[in-house]
Amino acid sequence: MKVCYTRVIVFWIMVIFCCYYGAHAQYVAAVESARADSPTPVPVNSQIEALLQQAKSSLDEDHEQAVKLSERALKLARASQNNHLIAKASYSCGMAYINQNLYVKSENYLVQALEYYARTSPPDSAAIAYTLRELGNLEKGRSNYTQSLNYYFSALKTFQQLGDSSEVGYTFNSIGAVYISLQKYEKSIEYLKKSEAMRLQIHDRRGLASTYNNLGISYSDVGKNDTALHFYLETLKYCQEIKFEKGITLSYNNIGHLYYTEKDYKKAHEYYDLALYEARRLNLRSGLSAVLVNLADICRDEKKYSQAIKYGNEALLISHEIADKKRISEAYESLAKIYQNTGQYSQAFDFQRKYSLLRDTLYNEAEARETSNMEAQYQSQQQRKEIELLMQEQKITDLELHKQKNILYVYTLAGTLLVVVVFMLYRSDRNRKQRNQELAKQNDEIRSKSIEIMLQSDIIRTAHNKITDSIRYAQRIQESILPMQENIMDVFPDSFIFFRPLDMVSGDFFWFSKVGNEYIWVAADCTGHGVPGALMTMMANTLLNQIVNGNKCTEPAQIICDLEKGIRENLHRHGAADDQQNPDGMDLAVCRIDFQTQTLTFSGANRPLYHIRNQGFTEIKGSKFSVGGMKALTDKIFENHVMQWQNGDCFYIGSDGYADQFGGKSERKFMAKNLKQLLLQIHAMPMPDQGKKLEEAFFAWKGSFTQTDDIMIIGFRM
Repeated sequence: MKVCYTRVIVFWIMVIFCCYYGAHAQYVAAVESARADSPTPVPVNSQIEALLQQAKSSLDEDHEQAVKLSERALKLARASQNNHLIAKASYSCGMAYINQNLYVKSENYLVQALEYYARTSPPDSAAIAYTLRELGNLEKGRSNYTQSLNYYFSALKTFQQLGDSSEVGYTFNSIGAVYISLQKYEKSIEYLKKSEAMRLQIHDRRGLASTYNNLGISYSDVGKNDTALHFYLETLKYCQEIKFEKGITLSYNNIGHLYYTEKDYKKAHEYYDLALYEARRLNLRSGLSAVLVNLADICRDEKKYSQAIKYGNEALLISHEIADKKRISEAYESLAKIYQNTGQYSQAFDFQRKYSLLRDTLYNEAEARETSNMEAQYQSQQQRKEIELLMQEQKITDLELHKQKNILYVYTLAGTLLVVVVFMLYRSDRNRKQRNQELAKQNDEIRSKSIEIMLQSDIIRTAHNKITDSIRYAQRIQESILPMQENIMDVFPDSFIFFRPLDMVSGDFFWFSKVGNEYIWVAADCTGHGVPGALMTMMANTLLNQIVNGNKCTEPAQIICDLEKGIRENLHRHGAADDQQNPDGMDLAVCRIDFQTQTLTFSGANRPLYHIRNQGFTEIKGSKFSVGGMKALTDKIFENHVMQWQNGDCFYIGSDGYADQFGGKSERKFMAKNLKQLLLQIHAMPMPDQGKKLEEAFFAWKGSFTQTDDIMIIGFRM
């Protein structure tokens, strides 16, 4: 017998060593392959980095120099065969060409940068996100707004994963600007508000100036001029704080135009004059032309025609000097209207003709650009497919390397376990006969007892089935008294009820009714769960029907007081001694909603109301007393809390079962603070989707733990 086990052990040790060396050889080959693909430093690296830094410094001042430096760096990078440097140089070329509005060339270089960033090991996620964002800027410049949003959202996802708050705020602002161009102002304001929150958090004043300017444009375009003025003034304040002179000039012009649209010509002149002064001082030629056209328009409306003509002619002269066709077109149109108002129809006709010709030219150029854009879009789609294939190949390489490591670990562990198992089998075999003898004796005893247990099991099973059938019938009764969710959805279509009893019957229940023009919500958590809790819910449901539907009581605090009295009477509790012997009761939240006055009145017995408006979270706490319990009614005070709700406000009530659920890696309760954070994160979703998210989060947290208590959360949006 010993000889047999020795042969087995020797055989398996040989197998393990063979596997080990095979896996080790594969692992070494994979590592060498990965090293062969990684970029190798070359002596010209520092020279390339220096050229790229010089190109970056030249972007705003000398576009041609930026192109030359970037192209030179790219040539050296290709010679070095360093994927990361080729990607950086390609990105620099793309940025240089985008500043010259050469969108096709810029796109080719940026897509090439993406391709080489994807080839690096590991891929440079931050650099890929920057490149995607610049492609978004490029497509926005070409008015390809859908493609622009695709790039922005891809970049945003990566920036959020990297935790880069500055770039997240920037990208939110860019998305908001695209929605302005699409005239989807609700969406633009949503993303600009997110940008504002992020930039306030990191004190990004330059970024806030840009975000507030876009918010001003959004509100101005929807006719909310007071709000637009607020944001334009905020933009001006931040530009002045950081001494951003071009931004100050733009803000003056925007504020002046806002006053002009409201026909407050005095205020409009005040800000236009400030913008004119700054534009002349800073030699902002295009901006100066725009301000002069605005001044010409306001003087025309004030019938100051000579001054209007003076401003219009100066705007036209400057526009010709800088060869800005858009500004020339604006000046032609303004002068045509001025001469028409003065009755000088010959001059008016001449300028109108020039305006129409230039407008047609601009339109034809736009059509040509659109054709070029379509061709470039086809090319970029092909390039993006190549990039996706390259990234997929990189992932496969990484997975293969990881797989080789895992093989090595598994073989080593399996070999160790196998040796241990063989040794244990050898030892156990020596004791097998002795144990078999003992087991044979025990089997006789077990056989005789098993017959007795089977008989008892049949008795218990029969009793259990009867009890289970009774409880299941009680479950149907309890479910039948709960409000029908179809009726609730008729009144509150955007709502959810996440209701998950611990047992077949629940100690939690919800109640809903209409009295006149008012709707009453109740979420109650009775003492205990299962059958005892369910009995309390039946009694409470009956009392609520009597108090609200019968007595027409709709004041939440009074409903709770009347419920307290009814429970004490039904449970025959008339003094402190009864309270100690029978402490049953419930916690609950009561809401009354009036759609005519747009008010919500809340009162709670040891349960709160959560209210979310936009990104603001408010908790309205109930009284620190339960209904019933061990404290006399005379010692309890329940208060009404009245609030004016707005469309889009979210409200949540429920029991404490969700927050008290044990789970997670730390094996602790979920806690109310985490529930609040979760609700704030998902509140913008439709309410049915929020209910699903709560359910998913609950099971993810609970994991293998058993459910702790009945669960109930009700959410509704006004």
